[in-house]
Amino acid sequence: MSDLLHSMQTFAESMETYHLLRTIPGAGPLTAAMLIAEIGDIKKFPSVKQLTAFAGLDSAVHESGTFKSKKNRISKRGSSYLRTALYQATVAAISKQIHGPKNSTLFQFYQQ
Repeated sequence: MSDLLHSMQTFAESMETYHLLRTIPGAGPLTAAMLIAEIGDIKKFPSVKQLTAFAGLDSAVHESGTFKSKKNRISKRGSSYLRTALYQATVAAISKQIHGPKNSTLFQFYQQ
C-alpha cells in the first residue's frame, strides 16, 4: 500500500493542478491527489452544476403536484470518494489550530 501511495503522490506532484489545490487551506497532499484522481480533467465538466452533480452535492428535490419540500438534502448520487475528500478538506480547514483556523472565512461561515 505504501508503494501505491508513493506512486500516486509522485504522479500528482508532477501536475500543475496539484500545486494549485495544495494552496487551498485544508487540502493536504493526499486530499489534493484524491481530488485530481476523482475529477480528472476539469474541462470535461462544462458547468459548475455538472461538477456538483458528479460529486453528488446537488440537492435531491422532493415534489409532487403542488407540494414542494422545504428540507432538501444532497442527492449522494455521485462519487462518494470525491464527497469524502471535499468533506475532509473542509473539516481540516475549519478545525481550530493554535493560531486559529486554517481558513477563517470558512470557519466563520460554519459558526453561524
